[in-house]
Amino acid sequence: MKKERKLTETEKLCKPNVGAGLVSARRGITLIALVITIIILLILAAITINLTVGQRGILTRAQEAGRNYQEAAKREDEALADFLKEADDIIDGINRGGSSEPLPENALAKKVEIGDYVAYDPTAGVTDTSKLSYTSPKGTGMSHGNGDSEQTFSVESNTKWRVLSKDETTGEVVLISETPIHELTMNGAIGYLYYEQELNEICKIYGYGKGANTSKTFRYQTGDVVEGLSTGTITGSGARSITVDDINQITKFDPTTFTWDEDGTTYKYGEEYTHTIYYPTKTTETGASSSATERTDKFTGYGYQGSEYLTDAESAIYKMLFGNNDLVYRVASRGVFSDSERADFDVFFVHEGCADSDYLCGGNSSFLSEYDDGLAVRPIVYLKSNIQTSSKDASGAWMISE
Repeated sequence: MKKERKLTETEKLCKPNVGAGLVSARRGITLIALVITIIILLILAAITINLTVGQRGILTRAQEAGRNYQEAAKREDEALADFLKEADDIIDGINRGGSSEPLPENALAKKVEIGDYVAYDPTAGVTDTSKLSYTSPKGTGMSHGNGDSEQTFSVESNTKWRVLSKDETTGEVVLISETPIHELTMNGAIGYLYYEQELNEICKIYGYGKGANTSKTFRYQTGDVVEGLSTGTITGSGARSITVDDINQITKFDPTTFTWDEDGTTYKYGEEYTHTIYYPTKTTETGASSSATERTDKFTGYGYQGSEYLTDAESAIYKMLFGNNDLVYRVASRGVFSDSERADFDVFFVHEGCADSDYLCGGNSSFLSEYDDGLAVRPIVYLKSNIQTSSKDASGAWMISE
């Protein structure tokens, strides 16, 4: 039997403690694994955050996709409008017997001058009298209306009509009411969202009379330009509201040259401003957004003095558009006055010799302010291209026949 040797004190001190070493090693491995795990989680979190909200993150790309969709939809609407206009022009030519066929000597387009009176009666030959009136509802943000109250408008048969434009190639003659008619009150966000529609709905009641070109298609837009516009149409009527584009075409004013100086800052047409504001929307009953949202608005409101472009204030065309600088009426167009802190949502009108815009509602980071006003409208009527005339009536207005 082997005798166990006793260890000296020195040997006891030098003998390794195997169990204690294993425990220490196991504890070390656990802490390192924990640290590595935390580091990996932090890296994954950073990658996830960057993918979500980074410069090219999911949210940013989603916003870009939304903007790209809206721009594509707008371009599609514009392309459709151009196509339908071309189709209208072709149909007008066919109705007249082809654009190459010269107009007969008694064609109305060859007889009249700008500003002449034409004996157009919007009630003549109309059997469905329901077409001769329109009730504008108060509406909501999600349904069209004026934002103020229910208002009913009926044809004023004693309205006088003057020649606004003519085309001796196509035979088309466009008339305008001698004076503004039918005071319409518009209010706030709802009024702004559906401004173009309500004006056109009122004016279309004048487009069914004898000689009116009821094959025309007129377009208007509703909604908010950033959130997305919708295109509506007026069909079966030869009448619509005058627009600021109509006036600009006559005066030769170019909106893209417009600048506005305020508090030492110059604003230019088409400039973009990003801000956090309340805004008009078709998604709520009130027509106002429920919270302030960051968005980018273009500066598209403007105003100018008519006499700066139509220098002959005694001409027939100046008198029809501006009178003696005393005509006041709405035109079916909208714009936005925008800066880094706010946006004023404008509608266009004519007053004191100016084509101008002013707001129905204005948004900042705290609220959407809303306003109302009552102004008249101004219908224009397109006559058929085959309209002829033999003479004037006792009042001096050119009589029409088909």
